[in-house]
Amino acid sequence: MAIDVLELESSIKAVPGILGCVIMTDSEGHPAEIQAFVRLGLDPAEAQKAIQDTVARFDLKPPLRQVFVFELDAESQFGDRDSLERAAELAEQDARSRGPSSVRVIPGKEAVARDGPGARPVVDRVSLTSSSWTAESEVALKMRESEIVGNAEGEKTPHGLTVLAQATIDAAHKLIGMQHFELEAASLVNIGGRQAVLVLVRQDQGPPNLGAALVREGPIGESAVRATLAAINRKLQAELP
Repeated sequence: MAIDVLELESSIKAVPGILGCVIMTDSEGHPAEIQAFVRLGLDPAEAQKAIQDTVARFDLKPPLRQVFVFELDAESQFGDRDSLERAAELAEQDARSRGPSSVRVIPGKEAVARDGPGARPVVDRVSLTSSSWTAESEVALKMRESEIVGNAEGEKTPHGLTVLAQATIDAAHKLIGMQHFELEAASLVNIGGRQAVLVLVRQDQGPPNLGAALVREGPIGESAVRATLAAINRKLQAELP
């Protein structure tokens, strides 16, 4: 049975503290990503759990993989509900203009990416939450039939590049059972009129490797995951069973 996306959005907006919500769909119209906006002071992790509990009641098939929670600070600046609602409206408009996340497993290609010699892990799920000063990220990688989840938290930075790169490395370490990689830097750059994320990762105290990923549609921070995997994939493949 087809899911009414507007009904799902309304149900999420009914969760206490959530001011706005945008649901992105895939090419077949299935919900694929949620971007939610919450009031200042609400724990983003709690909001994310409440959203996931709401989504679970809809029994989505295929299951929704990505939930992003962003905090709005309009209330602290203007001190009225109208300002919060207007900020949420603008955030929803911006989210819709950006489109869905670019980090997603493509149906029909997941099995190819996971099977056979030289197989690489694929990105299964990415989330980023932030408060006034800190950010937390979760990156889930899949390899064959296993899912490995990496986590990171740290200082809030534009687009969450650092914590997303660190969570990707954490997942890679759990995947191979060894601590090979150390994040040195993650930056957003402009090149040839396009934006790209560059990630430097040092391996086993050797010279750093550079990974790069162009920013396509969706949150810029998503490209940090792809760039980090690009920096470590060769060593990662060598250690995989």
